[in-house]
Amino acid sequence: MPGNGRYDGPDHPSRSGPFAYLEAPMARIQILHLPADDQYATHGTGLAVPFALVIDQVTPKEEELFMRSSGRLDGFAKVCGARGTLVVTGTLDVA
Repeated sequence: MPGNGRYDGPDHPSRSGPFAYLEAPMARIQILHLPADDQYATHGTGLAVPFALVIDQVTPKEEELFMRSSGRLDGFAKVCGARGTLVVTGTLDVA
């Protein structure tokens, strides 16, 4: 067990089964609020604020998987109401 209190050994769940391609630690998903534009519309009693999904801290292998399945990623963003997604291997702090 590493000193950080997290177990990443060979039998860790992320190393087997359907998620075997993932490497610990997991990527982060953040919300980046975008400036309002012409599509800024009211929905019910509230306003729909435009935003994008930011997925950072992915491994190069995970980044490749995201790029190969960009259609699914765009579909996920659309279902969430996001205008788009940004996937990066580095760390982005969304303010």
